[in-house]
Amino acid sequence: MILFDPDSGKTHVLNATAGKIYRLCTNTAPEGIALSILEEGMDVDKEVILEDVCDTIQNFVELKIIAAI
Repeated sequence: MILFDPDSGKTHVLNATAGKIYRLCTNTAPEGIALSILEEGMDVDKEVILEDVCDTIQNFVELKIIAAI
């Protein structure tokens, strides 16, 4: 997924998992995003996925891809 911010002129390239997190983070809690990723059959502990989801969302906020809640 490629995101373009017309205000700053910046382009962000997201891998498939980050793209899914981006699509879901507007109306899904981090726990729900982690469960959605787990449902795809990833063989990773739920707590690890939840931590990665939270880190990714924080990264989106720092890059001003999304606004902090």
